[in-house]
Amino acid sequence: MSLYNSRTLLANLIFILGFLTITNAQIESMQPGSFDDNIDFNIPSLPNSSDEAFEFINPQDQQEKFEQTLNRIMQQQIANQELKDLKNKGIVDKEKYYRQRLKTEMDAISNKLPIVDKDLGSVNTKSEYITIMCRDFAYPDGDTVSIVVDGEVRVRNVVLTKNYQQFIINLMEGVNTVSFVALNQGEYGPNTAAFMIFDELGNVLMSNQWNLATGAKATLYINRDK
Repeated sequence: MSLYNSRTLLANLIFILGFLTITNAQIESMQPGSFDDNIDFNIPSLPNSSDEAFEFINPQDQQEKFEQTLNRIMQQQIANQELKDLKNKGIVDKEKYYRQRLKTEMDAISNKLPIVDKDLGSVNTKSEYITIMCRDFAYPDGDTVSIVVDGEVRVRNVVLTKNYQQFIINLMEGVNTVSFVALNQGEYGPNTAAFMIFDELGNVLMSNQWNLATGAKATLYINRDK
């Protein structure tokens, strides 16, 4: 073999060995676990992403807050109406008013009241329901009423107390006839009740009271607009 051929062969061997070394190094670098564990690997953030925490709004909590606020509004309306009623009667002392009312009832014990129905008038509303708050405005003596809507008894045997009781009545479109029927006259008589009616936003639709004999009823008409 000539010297030229020997040099050529040696150069080719060196080239092949160099190529194999580089190739093996690239393959090893691609194997799992070949990265340095101390190298930080950061995932790029999504475009337009917000760093603010997402606040979950619970619909039930929101409904409860609305009902609590609505109840406070109605209670304030009741307090304002009671004060207005007392001022209209020239009485600013509630206890004095109750004593006068009790005396009137006691004087009427021996007198049989005629069964006379009372017309409470009519109101218009767009509300899907109303809230009725009622109580015995005189001395709580066991007066009992039922609430009848369009001939159907919705609330039975409500014993009126000193504090307001609350009832929710759904309304149909058109005229709704709501009646309070006196089931008795309590211990002293007559059946004495005060009531307030609110729409679904807490606005007062009506405020009134009655003195009824057993079997009589006080009726109002609520027109629900479309």
